Amino acid sequence: MGILRSELMKHGTLVLPIDRARHFIDLIGHKTKMQFEDMNSRDLSRPYKKYVQRIDEMERILRFLLEELNRVPDAEVIKNNMDSFLDHSDDHKLDDVEARLKQMYKEFIQFKENNTTLTAARNAALEERYVVQTALASMANIRGPASSRAHGNGSGDDFEFAATRSLLDDEEGGRSRLETMFSNTAGVIEQANQDRFARSLFRATRGNTFTHFQQIFEPMVDPKTGREVSKAVFVIYFQDNRMGGQTSAMSEKIQKICASYGVNTYRWPAHREAAQEVLTSLQVQVEDQQRLLRAHESFVLSEASALLAPLRLGGNSLIEDWRLFCKKEKSIYATLNLFEGDMNLRANCWYPEAQEQQIQGLLSSTMSQTGQNSAVLISHRTPPRKSPPTYIRTNEFTAVFQELVDTYGLPNYGEANPALFTIVTFPFLFGVMYGDVGHGSMLLSVGLFAVWKAEDIKHTIPDLYYARYIVTMMGLFAIYVGFLYNDFFSLGFSFFTSRWVEVEGGHPGPGGIISYEPAPWFDTKNEGGVGPYPFGVDPAWHGAQNELIYMNSLKMKISVILGVSQMIVGLLLRFANAIHNNSPVDLVFECVPMMLFMVCFFGFMDYM
Repeated sequence: MGILRSELMKHGTLVLPIDRARHFIDLIGHKTKMQFEDMNSRDLSRPYKKYVQRIDEMERILRFLLEELNRVPDAEVIKNNMDSFLDHSDDHKLDDVEARLKQMYKEFIQFKENNTTLTAARNAALEERYVVQTALASMANIRGPASSRAHGNGSGDDFEFAATRSLLDDEEGGRSRLETMFSNTAGVIEQANQDRFARSLFRATRGNTFTHFQQIFEPMVDPKTGREVSKAVFVIYFQDNRMGGQTSAMSEKIQKICASYGVNTYRWPAHREAAQEVLTSLQVQVEDQQRLLRAHESFVLSEASALLAPLRLGGNSLIEDWRLFCKKEKSIYATLNLFEGDMNLRANCWYPEAQEQQIQGLLSSTMSQTGQNSAVLISHRTPPRKSPPTYIRTNEFTAVFQELVDTYGLPNYGEANPALFTIVTFPFLFGVMYGDVGHGSMLLSVGLFAVWKAEDIKHTIPDLYYARYIVTMMGLFAIYVGFLYNDFFSLGFSFFTSRWVEVEGGHPGPGGIISYEPAPWFDTKNEGGVGPYPFGVDPAWHGAQNELIYMNSLKMKISVILGVSQMIVGLLLRFANAIHNNSPVDLVFECVPMMLFMVCFFGFMDYM
């Protein structure tokens, strides 16, 4: 039928040999248009359900691999080369792809576990190093008992030290007894939980603890999520009178709070010499862990490069080809689930009448090439009672307009297709709304660029590629209506002589307003003289005091006239549908009253 109405559809039965059913469905989907009916809707039997489940598992593995590849630095998956994939889709086999995906899945699971272990070990070494550094900073101004005695046995010149020395230093065992009365717990916590952690400690211990936080400026990578987390070192000081290996109730309470927040606790050094020794060993450990992580990342990158590399020149990455292959295979087996039969599969189908010979020739040519039993398409002479599906043939130019119409509603089978009129009315009404020569020229430039560089932007900017023709037409109509409005970035043109001149002998009125009147040679009464401005709005209106009133009135009347005209065209299509369907009831009781109502009310308003 063409673009005005949907294609004539025929009903038939497709019979496929069970051993080559997948091949024929692949061939039919690639070369022709056909819609199948579900022959198993009553008993819900799905003979190819296991294949669909296998592909679902493969798609899950592919999503996992894509997530892992996104974490690899500078990893880019080459996509959108659909033509290249369709030309070489037979190179992939379901069993081979499934086996390779499962192998890749096991390897990347092992990579992920190893990376988590290495990152956790590196973070633990870093956190303990920062704890030791905090301990060293806090011990910087503390002198040990030996140094105190050395200063006390001197010549007395260091009066400042002697004056600030604790009185308990002179008593035997005084400082040691004081130090055993206090204990501490140190660790690392996320900065986001720092305030809540401090409040919980204060409330649980009733203010009998002092917590000091030291920010870690270097963010650490969470081994589970892979995200960077800011952390801080904390030291909790509290009184502890227990001696030996026993723990006090206060210490147990603090340990429970730390465990509830999931923080990592580390041993606090007893003196500077021990802290320095631990810091040196931790520095070596951190360097070793960093070296292991870099080696592991380079190994993962080398393994991921096989998934990212294109299989052929101008093709997709291997993982993208696998994703498209799974999507295609899933569609094929979902279609085969609609068939019934044991030795041969059969299903009722709809297909365009114009493609019947093409489908028959395609099936017969396959039999002649392979020498095996071929599929058979049996056409039904009497179509079923249910309405056929709507199939409207489109091309690159009409596809975007047809999709625009389909968003409001798909026409029924045999009905007039409004997309034919939308090709003109939609860009024109856009121009009426957007009428400006300057803005329209910019839009036209974008559309022409998209048409010129269509192959280059087909995959990089697919939306602009799909809408390149409608954008070009909208730019053209915007320029045309912009000339009608005589508007170029809110400035007027003077292509022809204005029909308005300044009043002779007139003086500017209040506010410097200058009055205009029709030119003497302007035939205002239409008696055969010079008529109005030849094309568009007279430039004299631009800058006039009543410009806004005049232009709004003009545009409002134009909008009403165009809107009523468009509704009348829709009613005419309704008349055409009633006549095409041989429905006098719709013609007399729907179309005629609607047209009378439209003409008597809105048509009379437009005439006035």
